[in-house]
Amino acid sequence: VRFRIIVKENDDHFPAKGHAEYRWLEEQKFGDFPFYIFGGKTAIIPFEEDELTIFILDHPKITKFYRNIFDSLWSTASQLEA
Repeated sequence: VRFRIIVKENDDHFPAKGHAEYRWLEEQKFGDFPFYIFGGKTAIIPFEEDELTIFILDHPKITKFYRNIFDSLWSTASQLEA
C-alpha cells in the first residue's frame, strides 16, 4: 500500500517515506487541521494542546468531497527533491 501525504512547505519530517510519496504545499494554502482519507472514510483530527479528538466519517459523499480537495491540492503541491 502506498500513501500520498501533503506537508507544509519546508517541513522535512517524513516518517513514512518508505511507504508514501510526499509533496510540499505553500503555508498559506495549508489547512487548519489535517484530514485523512482511507477507502470510503474520512478522518478529521483537530489537534488541541491537551486534547485529541478524531472524527471518523463513514459517508461516501463526504469522502468524495475531501478526496477532490486533496487531489486538487496534490496537483498544485511541489514535488520533493530527491
